[in-house]
Amino acid sequence: MKINKKIRIILISLISFFGLCFLAVAGINIYIIEYAKPYIVSVDEAKKLDKDCVIALGAQVFADGTPCDQLYDRVSYASEVILGSESGKLLLSGDSHNSTNYDEIQAMKNVAYEKGVNSGSIVSDPYGLNTFQSMQRMKDEFGFDSAVIVTQEYHIYRSVFLARKLGIDAYGVASDPRNYATIVYNEAREVLARVKAFYLTINL
Repeated sequence: MKINKKIRIILISLISFFGLCFLAVAGINIYIIEYAKPYIVSVDEAKKLDKDCVIALGAQVFADGTPCDQLYDRVSYASEVILGSESGKLLLSGDSHNSTNYDEIQAMKNVAYEKGVNSGSIVSDPYGLNTFQSMQRMKDEFGFDSAVIVTQEYHIYRSVFLARKLGIDAYGVASDPRNYATIVYNEAREVLARVKAFYLTINL
């Protein structure tokens, strides 16, 4: 009987612990999404905003240099915004610090050129290795205090949240013209990424 009682106490403790963890994760996700929602705009609305830059965030590039669908769409939408707006530069932020082996920036530039953006309008950040660094470097390294951020919907809430917590007057445009094969994985990963973003900004 004593063993059964101990097991029961352990099980109740474990269930309570995981229940609290679930509630904490859900609460943080809801908070970040609701925080960012007022700043999510359409492409046409974004064109009317006068911001320092339009930033497209990096994503996977294949071995032959072809951008994945998510990356292509991010740069495509960002190019449309920059070409039709008063905003300053198109900031391409991705992983190209070891460009001989992997180069997101060049893949992004190719899409921007394809869409009609001239090289003089483009600023490259090859050290945008993650969303937090992209937002932080946008402000600290490039001096941009306002921005239109372009990425997929699952990612836009965290991006806008981080930017605004870093003191950037940021708005977001969701670039989702199609269904993506990895969307289930991306959305599941994003749940935990929002929790990390929340803790990264606690002291900001």
